[in-house]
Amino acid sequence: MTALRAMVLAMICVLTSARGQWQTRLVTSNGLLAAVIRTDDGSVTDVFPRSYRAFDSLRSVAPFLRELRLRGNDRPLRVRYGGNTHIVEVEYPRVKVSYFAPFTIGERVFYAVVEGEKAQVDSAAFQWTSATGGLRTLDMTFGGGTAPHRRYFLFAAQDSAAGDGGDLRPSRARLQTSGGVLLEDEMRYMRFVIDRAKLPPHLSPEERNLAEQSITVLKMSQVSPFESVIRSRGQILASLPPGEWNIAWVRDGCYAIMALTRVGLYEEARDGLRFFLNAESGFYRRYVHTDGRDYGVGVPYRISVCRYFGGGAEESDFNPDGPNIELDGFGLFLAAYCDYIARSGDSLFVREFYPVVAEQVAEVVLRLIAPNGCIRQDSGPWERHLPGKQYAFTSIACARGLSDFAELGRRHGAPDWQRYDAGAERIREGIQRLLLVGGKYIKGNVPARRQSEYEYFDAASFEAFGLGVIRDPDLFPAHLKVLEKYLRIPGKQRGFRRVNGGDGYDSAEWVFLDLRIASAMCRFGMKAKARSLIGWVTAQSSRNHNLIAELYGAKTARYEGAVPMAGFGAGAYLLALADWYEGSR
Repeated sequence: MTALRAMVLAMICVLTSARGQWQTRLVTSNGLLAAVIRTDDGSVTDVFPRSYRAFDSLRSVAPFLRELRLRGNDRPLRVRYGGNTHIVEVEYPRVKVSYFAPFTIGERVFYAVVEGEKAQVDSAAFQWTSATGGLRTLDMTFGGGTAPHRRYFLFAAQDSAAGDGGDLRPSRARLQTSGGVLLEDEMRYMRFVIDRAKLPPHLSPEERNLAEQSITVLKMSQVSPFESVIRSRGQILASLPPGEWNIAWVRDGCYAIMALTRVGLYEEARDGLRFFLNAESGFYRRYVHTDGRDYGVGVPYRISVCRYFGGGAEESDFNPDGPNIELDGFGLFLAAYCDYIARSGDSLFVREFYPVVAEQVAEVVLRLIAPNGCIRQDSGPWERHLPGKQYAFTSIACARGLSDFAELGRRHGAPDWQRYDAGAERIREGIQRLLLVGGKYIKGNVPARRQSEYEYFDAASFEAFGLGVIRDPDLFPAHLKVLEKYLRIPGKQRGFRRVNGGDGYDSAEWVFLDLRIASAMCRFGMKAKARSLIGWVTAQSSRNHNLIAELYGAKTARYEGAVPMAGFGAGAYLLALADWYEGSR
């Protein structure tokens, strides 16, 4: 064991001893439905017929079953994810209950499987406080001889959003035919997905558990290929219930796709890209704000300016300052698309989509470059609505995306690749001319003038280095030194807030930023500093069911915000691990 590794493991032990366990709910999903289970009493608080928040602007997703619990049992001895999979195991003194929705057969059915001695299993019964949508239930018992005594309880409701679900007759037939081994099939399925992933060798036990559970979180967060609404398939939600961000944001989805690609889960990554390309968008080609100015994209485009409804249509949230019109997603999509093709070698995907990506994504980025060289003002990565600013992160993301797309075009003989390369260079020059201050650091946005100004410092600017847009080996340590002074949370081993000033949400510690800054540190040879941040997140998550939080409280480091985070949590963690163990490309 190297001295560095021994030091890091010792640090993790110290950190672990100083923390508590704060995540009190687990989620299970198969990309069709989602259920939330309490860790203190083992009850199922909600079962949702879909994993996302809303089908469209008129139809939100409400639970069809609430407060489901095993009748007459003591408090559980333990509640956990079995084998780092999607199966939530609740162990009581006399029986064990496994909760899941099946991936293997793609059913919109919630399963509770009770195992134990015959008398205990035969007398098992569930109760619930409310149910809607024409709840249908079924139970079947299996076992005898050497087989475990097991009773399956099934719950389903007619899904009004798409008219599917609710019929348990196929479920009954499949269970009868299989002899009640669906639980084992589900465990094997998710373990197969985990084993397909190419994780770095020599991970610590804590890192491996968190990496495996992160793969499961990404898998649970992606809408199933069995989804009846074709445009919904493949979208990756930013979070899952009970986290409130169970919505498909472009930004979160692109980081999730890059993580899936990095670990070799190419099928899932391709499905995520295909969702973006097949979704219904273009609603903000024109948008005249209250100031009379048109903030629309201006040309036909393919990637949402913010996020998507679950049904696969573009959405943007509004407040009195108008909608969020964000332009970084065009660049991030290009980066994720090109990264997938480079690592997977999927030339068929290039031929299928290159023309539309060129015309409705890359060309859009070229048109969004302002006369000063940076991307024109937008709502930014932190969703500031309108009129917005010329944010550093937006230009960084678009520079990376155009550069990658130019290289893709060059390799595949596209005649226009030099235009995209020139566009990327133009943005890069704009960043260095307008955002680089005194040759020492990158400020958060072009119009910022004073260091005390809100958002003058923005931790998203680290992506200039993490995404490889700026490779100056002297600039990164200078940038880090300045932003540590203004954005680092006080306290040993703590990470970063997102901007200077702002409310409690701004000033909390952002786990996504900790992990992306760790990746940037790896790129510039600061592996000990990166290891400290990765170790901090690993230690926190290990005590919280290996689920990654959106935020840590600024003063307490307690879990805050949405849990679990997918692209901004599980995805960013897998990328940081790969960067530390394997190095950045």
